[in-house]
Amino acid sequence: MGEDFPEQPLDSVLAGARTSEAMKRAACRRLFREMVRGETEHGPIGFFKRRALVRFAGRLSIASAEARLIIRGVEFEVGLTKAGSAAHLLAKDQEASRLRLEQLESALRIGLIILIAMLYMFLFRWVIAVV
Repeated sequence: MGEDFPEQPLDSVLAGARTSEAMKRAACRRLFREMVRGETEHGPIGFFKRRALVRFAGRLSIASAEARLIIRGVEFEVGLTKAGSAAHLLAKDQEASRLRLEQLESALRIGLIILIAMLYMFLFRWVIAVV
């Protein structure tokens, strides 16, 4: 986010083979920021439009959390939101990722228990076959 915006037109930066990846990322962020700014001219961005913008940001290789923060930043610049809501959005995103990690941990534990049970079953069958 602290990268310099390219001075060239966006078309030449995005299409140019000689531009660096950092310049392309900065150009994509600038393009997305301008898109959001255009959407805020009509008032606050609704849920479905916000979701569509975040999906489009994914096509520009912008992470969804960063896209949400860009949207909130533009809304703040235009005066459509308060300063504290960006921190609330980030905290909500961190909570969602924590819940996903807990669900993944539970699934891995269940898989490990099933694997250990199968190994004990094969060991038991082997002991019976030997005796």
